[in-house]
Amino acid sequence: MAVYRETDGNIVREYALEDGYSPFRKQTEKALLELVPTKEYGIALFLDGELQFAEKDEYIYHESLVHPCLMTAGQRKKVCILGGGDGCAAREVLKWPDVEQITIIDWDKEVTDLFTRQQAHLNGWSLTDSRVTIENKNVQELLHDERKYDCIIVDLLDPKEKEIDLWYDILFLIQVWIEPTGSVVINAGGITPWQVDMTNWLLQMIESKMDFRRVLYKAFVPSFAREWSFVLLSKNATIQSRYLPVRLPLRLKYFDNITWDHIYTYTWTKDYFLYKN
Repeated sequence: MAVYRETDGNIVREYALEDGYSPFRKQTEKALLELVPTKEYGIALFLDGELQFAEKDEYIYHESLVHPCLMTAGQRKKVCILGGGDGCAAREVLKWPDVEQITIIDWDKEVTDLFTRQQAHLNGWSLTDSRVTIENKNVQELLHDERKYDCIIVDLLDPKEKEIDLWYDILFLIQVWIEPTGSVVINAGGITPWQVDMTNWLLQMIESKMDFRRVLYKAFVPSFAREWSFVLLSKNATIQSRYLPVRLPLRLKYFDNITWDHIYTYTWTKDYFLYKN
């Protein structure tokens, strides 16, 4: 049986390939891009050997990433996605009827081109929507831009301490670009009870640099074979409530009012020793 092997530190994961199909590989200017046809999860996107999403369960990650941020914002007219070149986060944002403009800032043009054209079915053709603008830029090139957004979604690769300068710049942009009633969400990476160092590092950096209310939450994503963590930031009191502040869009498969309630009731078990405010 042919398999695709992903190495993650001391852990190796194998994904059985669909019979008769081979991975599509392309070396872009920024990364090795691979589309892997797996038996269990459908098409899976890997960048430099790291799983980004799998077709059959990516909705768990992307609904968890997007909807808490948009539902706690004062308004949702202008949304910025840092990363997100596969278009799946944009698809979820477009489910909110009051969204007028989405700006995707992803540095890899070959990724955004691929998911605008040949692989657009994987994101529901979100990148062709007239409300979506794509900027193929490095976020660190934009530190002097004067912008304002109601929501900022940080859908970049997992935080790494060796990229501390990048994360300082991202947190700086968040504070400058977000509206006073806006909300921000950050992909905080995969976690296990014995592997929370990067999440703790990110939380401590946020506390030292930002005056925002914070909610840390997680979701289990089967293709990732572990739980995934997110940090929701806002100056609005709504993120401190276990009750949904607005009506969610239709057609969601994972995120709902029960999920939001569980964020407050069961977010972290006693096995996790994460940084506490």
